[in-house]
Amino acid sequence: TVAVLPSIGGIGPEKRIPIVDMALPALRSMEPSQYDGFRANVMYLVSADMEIDLFEYSLMRILVRNLDPVFKGFKPASIKHRSITEVWDQSATVIATLARFGSEDEHEQANAYAKGTNILLPGSSGAIPPAEQSSLDALDKALDTLMLASPSVKKKVVSACATCIASDGHTTLE
Repeated sequence: TVAVLPSIGGIGPEKRIPIVDMALPALRSMEPSQYDGFRANVMYLVSADMEIDLFEYSLMRILVRNLDPVFKGFKPASIKHRSITEVWDQSATVIATLARFGSEDEHEQANAYAKGTNILLPGSSGAIPPAEQSSLDALDKALDTLMLASPSVKKKVVSACATCIASDGHTTLE
């Protein structure tokens, strides 16, 4: 691992998630016992500094979502939510979290949130939820619920997220 570090240390943040995606097929070929150790090591490394940043959170979600079903035998959940109104609170949590991670300026956060939520429900208005409702724990719970949404609802949420992220014309990678 130490020998590889110099060659991967310079990988920019814009390439990290695509590299994880490219590694998924190889990771699926592990033995179940290897996966258990791999998963435990990833979780340990992510939480080693007692803080989880957005990339670490994304890495955990990608790995668990894509590999746990393979190695743990989880079946895909059936669709439970077919309307954006059924997952409004969860969608708002995702958009608020993105808005807060995208800017430290409260006005910019509120503007990004408003633009994103307007994609979900045109004409909607409302204040951005409090910061404590925009934590990674809240995001995790919201994403778990949104996994049970229909493809059309998910598409709308992704579009709202993209609008939120692009609202200020500047996309941050970390």
